[in-house]
Amino acid sequence: MPRTKPPSETPLPTILVVGNGMVGARFCRQLGESGAAERHRVVVLGKEPRPAYDRVHLSNFARTRDAGVLELLPASWYEGHGIELRTGDPAVALDLNARRVTAASGRSVDFDQLVIATGSKPFVPPIPGNDLPGVFVYRTIEDMEAICSAAGTAGRAIVIGGGLLGIEAAQALQHLSVEFVTVIEAASFLMPQQLNEEAGRTLQTLITKQGIDVRVGARTKEIRIKKSGGLVLGMQDGSSLAADLIIIAAGVRPFTDWLGEEQFQRGRAGAIVVDDHLQTSEPGIFAIGECAEHRSRIYGLVAPGYEMADVLARRFARKKKAAFTGADTSTRLKMLGVDVVTFRDALQPGQSLLFENDGVYRKLNLGSKQRLIGALGIGEWPESGLVQNAVNSGIRISDRMRNRFTSTGCLWGDESFRPVAQWDDHAVVCNCMNVCKAPICSAIAKGAATVEAITAATGAGSVCGSCQTLLGQLVGDTRASQPRYRTLVLASAAAFIAVVVTAFAPPVSFAESVTDTWYRVDVFWRDPWVKKVTGFSLTGICLMGLLLSLRKRFPWFSWGAFAQWRAFHAVFGVASLIALFVHTGFRFGHNLNFWLMLTFVLLNLLGALAGIVAALESRGIGAVAGHARQWRPVMTRLHLVLFWPFPVLLFFHVLSTLFY
Repeated sequence: MPRTKPPSETPLPTILVVGNGMVGARFCRQLGESGAAERHRVVVLGKEPRPAYDRVHLSNFARTRDAGVLELLPASWYEGHGIELRTGDPAVALDLNARRVTAASGRSVDFDQLVIATGSKPFVPPIPGNDLPGVFVYRTIEDMEAICSAAGTAGRAIVIGGGLLGIEAAQALQHLSVEFVTVIEAASFLMPQQLNEEAGRTLQTLITKQGIDVRVGARTKEIRIKKSGGLVLGMQDGSSLAADLIIIAAGVRPFTDWLGEEQFQRGRAGAIVVDDHLQTSEPGIFAIGECAEHRSRIYGLVAPGYEMADVLARRFARKKKAAFTGADTSTRLKMLGVDVVTFRDALQPGQSLLFENDGVYRKLNLGSKQRLIGALGIGEWPESGLVQNAVNSGIRISDRMRNRFTSTGCLWGDESFRPVAQWDDHAVVCNCMNVCKAPICSAIAKGAATVEAITAATGAGSVCGSCQTLLGQLVGDTRASQPRYRTLVLASAAAFIAVVVTAFAPPVSFAESVTDTWYRVDVFWRDPWVKKVTGFSLTGICLMGLLLSLRKRFPWFSWGAFAQWRAFHAVFGVASLIALFVHTGFRFGHNLNFWLMLTFVLLNLLGALAGIVAALESRGIGAVAGHARQWRPVMTRLHLVLFWPFPVLLFFHVLSTLFY
């Protein structure tokens, strides 16, 4: 629901956002949804004549010619949340002393907090003729409109740049039905920032099969006009290429020119250096997205920019512990119909596993102890979603997995479970809340763009969190990760061992005389008063373990993460078995006592098994996790069913002890 700010006699502090690209819009959205926009006057200055749009899928404009399809937040959204959006009026000057920004229209805005989200600008190499008619850059919808107009009569086109932007531009030209398209890349292979040479050459082979002429290791010299019309691109080796239009897509640079000589700490290419709070060297002034340099790194992807925006918005929402410590640069792209995936440390030198076959290239990078730290793939890779989760989890690659990958290109082979995107609509994704895939997909269609948004809409992932990786796969949120379950594994395994010992260890003998060495031990089972103390202590431990039910069943009991409570529950299970030994000396007893002891031991056994399979399920990948996902609800239900006779038997046991 849109929010309106209540009337106030005291002026609200002003947050000025300079830049209304994808990252700037994300920041505004988070301000609006968190309620922080209600406590501030928020003003946004945008350079382009329209609200923010999806620049990542700019090539789709060539097919639809509809800018509205790419729009992220309409102007009405800003108005409904009390945010002043000024499009087509970029910032041109900053006065730090006066805390004021002047826009191109001449209007100025005084601010209390300034957020710089101006993104980047196209890098145009200093090639003679780069400003001739028929030469374009590839950055905005206005650029695309000009390219679309020129492409109507073009038979040949050249794209200068074989990186992400260049291949996207070539894809746009294909949508425009330009017959001959050539991509020029100065490096020895395509996408040198994201791929290695082998992967780049595989991508080149696949793109060439689609009719795109690719020339790598080619350096441009000049652009000139032919006497007969059209353009000529001259190369440094003396060759030349004719074209009707040329697109320069040679990369981007941080757009900070408008700041002039203001004394911010600057990084590479003029980027603004920020700390973990996204603050610049000037108090109260922040920078996010491609115009910011964090820990000597400029992120050229939108996902890290979104993460910066989220962190900064949380700080304005008074969550002071929010910090940006770096971002995952994993990418999943489809370039000219070819799947390209890079996960984490895909290019880090070291031990790696390779698979190449018929236009498919897959590489796994291994770190210490054979743990998966990165992956790179060109072409179809059905397991890519599972591999991404495996990289995020840092799983250890066994010899069997290694051999299977190098021979077949798959880590799990036929025994792996299908990605969640291929599940049936009625398949249960969240076992705790019994949420199936259909309502989750419905929430995504209605705008839920993160795991948190899906949880708010459906309740999935709100209890134990085991399904959050699956939710992340559905929504494309690569930040989703599983809770740490090491404590749960250790406690559950200890409980399992303790159950086995309790069930099969011979009962402890009573002392036959006061000189027997067992005398000091069997006092626990001989003395009635000590028996009562150990019995009621055991009952108290069991009741403490039931706090897990409060954390799961009642919203008001929200202290602590559920994963921590489940580990706590497992620890108390182990403690209860130790207390049981102290109370019984491994004696099952007879009649009522026997059934109480048997129920208690089986209850702990099923609880331990449920904890172990829950930990295996948290991996979210492969056949083991798939089987665990199936068995964990069964174990949990049996654990709960077996619990119900326990308090009844315990009640009568206490009565028999007190009165008989």
